[in-house]
Amino acid sequence: MFLSILIASILESIVSFLAGVAVILNERRVMRVVHWVISFAVGVMLGTVFFDILPETFELLEPKVALPWVLGGFLAFFALEKLLFWYHCHDDVCETHASAYLVLIGDAIHNFIDGVFIAFAFSAGFSTGVLASIAVILHEIPQEASDFAVMLHGGFSKKKALFWNTVVSITTVVGAIVGYYLTVSVGYIGMLLALVAGNFLYVAAADLIPELHHKHGSRSSIMQIILILAGVLLVATIGTFVHE
Repeated sequence: MFLSILIASILESIVSFLAGVAVILNERRVMRVVHWVISFAVGVMLGTVFFDILPETFELLEPKVALPWVLGGFLAFFALEKLLFWYHCHDDVCETHASAYLVLIGDAIHNFIDGVFIAFAFSAGFSTGVLASIAVILHEIPQEASDFAVMLHGGFSKKKALFWNTVVSITTVVGAIVGYYLTVSVGYIGMLLALVAGNFLYVAAADLIPELHHKHGSRSSIMQIILILAGVLLVATIGTFVHE
């Protein structure tokens, strides 16, 4: 069983890496349409929160317990962003937007939890583990591409974004190993999921959506709305397919 868990988590990490490479290979095209990519990223993040992370959280924790953790995650990442701005910005000039670091932190936690769930799924049976792994991989493709685009938009160089994307992707394997060897409290996992939800909500609402207001015009606004809805619909469709 351990070998199956390890292979599944490594495959998920490889997919995360390849999603970043795909963005790098088409960086010029991505940067030309970065506003549209950010719009799509907003939809993916919001869809992930409301169709994936929160439903899973509410299966593990009562809403009255989980929601304060979501709020806590939102406020904690606001405070963290303030610290990052203070550390990286001098004389009102900020070379790297803090949202890029927030995405990395949230993605690392999310990947770790994905690894834990892969391990739990395989402990319930091989077929269950395979299906869960497929679901995680399908979910990672649009999410990682969007996260990578956010890092480039936030000021990361291609090499730096690829390096940190690779490091963060490895946390899936770490989570899978931890999930296999340790008995992890269900409530603890629920709290982590709630914190990730707070992170995604903060990045989407406080960092990415304000960026969309910099591009004016009815055509741009309509395209932004369409792409946000497309991101939400993609996550919802994948979730429905996986549950079926």
